[in-house]
Amino acid sequence: MKQKLTRPGAYQRWSVKRELPGPCLVVGLLTSSVLAMWLGVWGPLDLNALKEWQTLLSALVALAAATIAYRVGMAKVNLDRELAVDGKRLGLQLRLSFALNQLWPQAASVADATNPFKLYNKQKIVPISTLTILEPPEIAEAWGNLELLSKDVNLRLLIIRSALQHLNITISAHSQEEMTVSIGGPSDNIHNSAAAVANACKNILAELTVELGYYPLGMADKDTSPKVPL
Repeated sequence: MKQKLTRPGAYQRWSVKRELPGPCLVVGLLTSSVLAMWLGVWGPLDLNALKEWQTLLSALVALAAATIAYRVGMAKVNLDRELAVDGKRLGLQLRLSFALNQLWPQAASVADATNPFKLYNKQKIVPISTLTILEPPEIAEAWGNLELLSKDVNLRLLIIRSALQHLNITISAHSQEEMTVSIGGPSDNIHNSAAAVANACKNILAELTVELGYYPLGMADKDTSPKVPL
């Protein structure tokens, strides 16, 4: 019997845990059935005739015991390995979620600052120092453990790394301390890269929300989430 509490003050619900019969019970039932059939067809066993098979029967029993012990030991090893992998995956997902919650609004801010469609026929100049986006170390950690993450998360990590690289290359090639926002210029490349990073962060956080079962910062309320200008 297992007691399950839903929340403080809620009613208590009792449930019975259903399990399949263990191997010992199954083997015992099969042995009893075979013995009953033997006695019913051929009558009582001749114990004197079984002495010649005593060595072979002992070996078979020892082999069966060793096989059962091996299977139990391997099941324990596999369970410990799966628990270790699950723990590593959980830690990786939590660290990645925290880093993306920092990266998402930063990338959205850069995309908004370099959006050429918000000029309204006015000239806009932004400092280069405000456009630089550094890749969090958690991104590199996740990139080194892609086998622990889903395919969708891996593809969006690729987008983030590629877009950040393209953005920083564009900034490095600009020799001045300020940049004029314009359509088709370097600022347009920065805008597209930053918007791609912000959208990828948003989608990864949505994926982690489903896997972890909780709402990271910025995901619980759509009104407070960073707006990504397209």
